[in-house]
Amino acid sequence: MTKPAGGDDAPRDLDSFDLRAGPIDELPENAEELLEHGRGLGDGARRRIDLTGERPWVKGLVRIRQGIETITTCAGWIAKWLVVAVFAVGIVNVILRYYGRWSAQNLTSNRWIETQWYIFGLIFLLGFPYILREQINPRVDFWYANFSDKRKALIDFVGHLLFLLPFTWLAMRVLWTPVLTSFGRNSDGSWDSWRVWESWEQSPDPDGWPRAPIKGAILLGFFLLFLQTIAELIKTGFVLVNRADLAGRAERHVPLRVE
Repeated sequence: MTKPAGGDDAPRDLDSFDLRAGPIDELPENAEELLEHGRGLGDGARRRIDLTGERPWVKGLVRIRQGIETITTCAGWIAKWLVVAVFAVGIVNVILRYYGRWSAQNLTSNRWIETQWYIFGLIFLLGFPYILREQINPRVDFWYANFSDKRKALIDFVGHLLFLLPFTWLAMRVLWTPVLTSFGRNSDGSWDSWRVWESWEQSPDPDGWPRAPIKGAILLGFFLLFLQTIAELIKTGFVLVNRADLAGRAERHVPLRVE
């Protein structure tokens, strides 16, 4: 076991133990608390929140935030595996193209090409809410990382409330009618058939995928970002009223900055 520098009186936490030094025979007394807090885990882990004795509206806000972030977690998980899928489809495209040239055959199609950029678009549409939640979006400034938690929360709260929330709402309003039209709704609000997939907007390229699903995914992506913005407002609001213990914000040792 490796002891932290400074003797037995020095603060003891999980970061002070060197796992490479061999088996650990002793852990600090507050090891369970530190693990729940998420220190050293590196992916924005959150502490468990005790709502015992809290007011009903406080519990409600926390539950809303947790529910939204569960959806965001699922979206982020899907986006993660779509990265693997887009690489696989890209490799297949390259192999088919060059093997087709060698064998004088046409093995590629617009469907393979459109599959690749459909998946690529889904990665961003599903990943943006997760990025916002984990606070891993680059912040183009010089001072933010040195601000106090309360000042950071104030900046985020104002920015989300005045800019991001209205932007996502406006995007959904603008996209709503074109997306429904792409799925086959007529200008009078009627549908030609219950088999709506037969009237979807099609690709202008031969053998391409319908355009309606990807346009619907754009609307879905903005909706998920809108929900996560609400969750961020709840979290930063708790920090501003000195209830950071209810915020469940991601914690990182090294802030991401672009200078």
